[in-house]
Amino acid sequence: MAVHDGPWPTGSLMARLSPADRAALLELGTRVQFAHEQVLVRQGEPGLELYVLLDGFVKVTFDTHNGTVLPLMVRGRGDLIGEFAVLDGQERTATVSAVGAVVAVRIGRSRFHDYLARHPQARSQIEAGVLAKTRLSIRRRIENRSLDANAKVAGGLYDLATAYGEPVPEGVMIAVPVSQVVLGGMVDVGESTVERVLRKLREDGVVLTRYRRIVVRDMDALKDIRDGGTP
Repeated sequence: MAVHDGPWPTGSLMARLSPADRAALLELGTRVQFAHEQVLVRQGEPGLELYVLLDGFVKVTFDTHNGTVLPLMVRGRGDLIGEFAVLDGQERTATVSAVGAVVAVRIGRSRFHDYLARHPQARSQIEAGVLAKTRLSIRRRIENRSLDANAKVAGGLYDLATAYGEPVPEGVMIAVPVSQVVLGGMVDVGESTVERVLRKLREDGVVLTRYRRIVVRDMDALKDIRDGGTP
C-alpha cells in the first residue's frame, strides 16, 4: 500500500509537532499494515504499545457489558492511537480497528516514554492532545443530555470537519469515512435520525453527501446549528 505523502491534516498531532520531533517520533517504531477490520488495540488489554497513523482510517468502538458495540469516533492520518493506556498504565478503554487498509508506525511503551523525556515540546503537544480528546468526550456527554438531534449531528460534523477537513471546490470535505451509523454513535443519535438531519442539511445547502464522505458547504451555518439553531 502506497503511503499518502501530502501534508498532515491540520488537526492531527503530527501537524502540530516540529519537523525534528516528528521525525524522531516516527524513527522510534516499526511500520506495520492492517487489513480492513483488523484490530490495532483491544478494549481491556494492557497498553504495551501505541500507533501513529500514516495512512488510512480507523474506528473507535466501546463494548458494553450487554454485548452491544457502540461506535465512538473515527481517526485518520497523523493521529496517535492507544496513547491513553500507554501513558497511564491502565487497560485499554476502547477497541480500535481498521476501516480499509491502514499503515501505521508501532511504538513500544518504554521507547515512547524515553521519547517524551527527551522531547519536552512534543510531550506538551501530546499531553494537549490527550486533554483535547478528554474535553471532547466530556462535552459530548453533556451535549448528548441537553441538545436536540439537529445540534448533536451538526456538532459532530463540525468537529470532524475542523479536525479532518480538506478544502475542495464545494467547501470542506471531511477526509475520513463517516457512515450514518458511526456519526450517530459519536453523538448518541439513531441512524434514522441522522439520515433525517443530513437530508435537511442537504436541502438547506449546508452539506453535500457522498458514499461515506461529507462535504460541508457552510461551516458558519453548521456551527450556528450546533450552537442551538434549527437547520
